Amino acid sequence: MKILVFGLDGATPEILFADERLTNLRRIMDCGVYGRLQSISSVSVASAWMSMATSQIPASANSGSSPALAIWDQLAQRGKQSIIIGVLPGTQPRRIHAAGDEHLHTPEHPGRDVPSGLKDTAPGPAGGHFPDMGNVAITRPEALADEVLSTSRKQWELVRSLLADEEWDYFHSVEDGLDRIQQAFGKDFDQLRPEIESEGHLQDVIAQYYSGLDEQIGAVLETLDNETMVLVVSIRGERSNLSNDQTPEGMFILAAANCPVSGEYEGAHLIDMAPTLLDLAGYDIPQSMQGKSLVAGMEKRDRGDSSEDAEKTVRDRLAGLGYV
Repeated sequence: MKILVFGLDGATPEILFADERLTNLRRIMDCGVYGRLQSISSVSVASAWMSMATSQIPASANSGSSPALAIWDQLAQRGKQSIIIGVLPGTQPRRIHAAGDEHLHTPEHPGRDVPSGLKDTAPGPAGGHFPDMGNVAITRPEALADEVLSTSRKQWELVRSLLADEEWDYFHSVEDGLDRIQQAFGKDFDQLRPEIESEGHLQDVIAQYYSGLDEQIGAVLETLDNETMVLVVSIRGERSNLSNDQTPEGMFILAAANCPVSGEYEGAHLIDMAPTLLDLAGYDIPQSMQGKSLVAGMEKRDRGDSSEDAEKTVRDRLAGLGYV
């Protein structure tokens, strides 16, 4: 079973779970499992994403003589191919080769294997670079919004191209434009720019960005089959909503044809995502992973079950995703 992960940096549970206009995300929720996600305090964005991929909290992941292997490294040892975009900010898209390649990606050596095909199609470092977001938002808000939106569109074009044209078993793309938009046009923006009320297209720039992400995810869903599980995940919500002593909270939405649980799930942690994906895909969970599978010990739905009821259940779930 293939694994497709969409990381939405800064996606807020209150918005994703409540806004019914996000129809494609709701389609995944309706036939999958979703919930809030306890994240990790006092770490960088890159460390948090790597913590999710290694299923280790950063202090443990960085201790000892050997770096922790990420989920894509674990799969590479089993002969599987992975494509990674934007997990480490500022790095080009890269392919993690199958077993036999001595250059496995690790937290110590990020992105050193960049195949020429990915270089040729890459629009630049995933997410781009936008210094002084707050100041730019005040002085040139239209230009900033257009630039972030343009970078996002290019990344999603690359995602669709690689999904269609490359061989992959695991695909992980992180979109950081939402976090940048929320930093620039968040709750403080109205106070900094009172005249925003006269600039109608900027009033709803955050809502429009969420809507655009939903459309991009929908376009990808239409190309998938029932052998692909989909995880949409954020490591934290909007940063401006957090006080210094709060633990960041993200969200996840997971759909797989064989997943035995559905509806809202409580108590999930960021480091539970990689073990859950491996469990559903039929792989053993490495002892190095500290998280737990959300479906541990449960009987998985049989994708090959010929019974009429089982077939109807799976088909209904896939139809909800637009797979059939």
